[in-house]
Amino acid sequence: MFGAFTGMIGRNTAGLYASKTTRVTKVRCVLSYLGLCWVFSFQSPVIVIARQRIEAVAHHEAGHAVVAWAQELKFKRVAIEPEDDSLGYVAHGPLPKWFQPDLELSDRVRLRAERHIVMDFAEQLAEARFRERRPRYGMGADNQSALDMAFRLGGSAETVEAYLRYCWCRSNDLVIMRWREIVAVAAALVAHRTLSYDDVMEVVWPGSRALRERLSRRAGLPKG
Repeated sequence: MFGAFTGMIGRNTAGLYASKTTRVTKVRCVLSYLGLCWVFSFQSPVIVIARQRIEAVAHHEAGHAVVAWAQELKFKRVAIEPEDDSLGYVAHGPLPKWFQPDLELSDRVRLRAERHIVMDFAEQLAEARFRERRPRYGMGADNQSALDMAFRLGGSAETVEAYLRYCWCRSNDLVIMRWREIVAVAAALVAHRTLSYDDVMEVVWPGSRALRERLSRRAGLPKG
């Protein structure tokens, strides 16, 4: 590209001095051309920072979605579109009617609560791993949801703190174990902005949608 531009300058050297008006016009064209070359050859730092921010949010939400999927917690969709005071979200359906930790603390209820806490921690752990930063336990807005859930299970402050620490470590284990899937879902979010639960399953388990459709047809069930 720059070779062709050099040839163009050589062919028009004589014309640059034909008149003052012509000379000024052609110099302006040269400067404009160089400006376009710079724009298309280099990326603005603002653009780079904005893209990195989007990718960080995508990994944040992908961590939530993939760890939810890994723990069999179904959701409706995951998106990196602004909502309220958040830059992204995972939309879950209503909780099962039997899940009432304020009234009953059966083993089933405790396990479900633990999975939600582990899922909440996965967001910041996945983002920190993407940013190559050491995650800080006890820091982050997502911890409030985990803290509320842990206190609903009962116990002293010391017990709750120890339990949350365990859930944090468990969540970190899942993020490391499922990192390939988290990266893949984050890339799909950057490309499409919103993914349904089936979309996420297709990303982490390619071919799963076609398989489910075949099984549904065999059983005479509706798709989905």
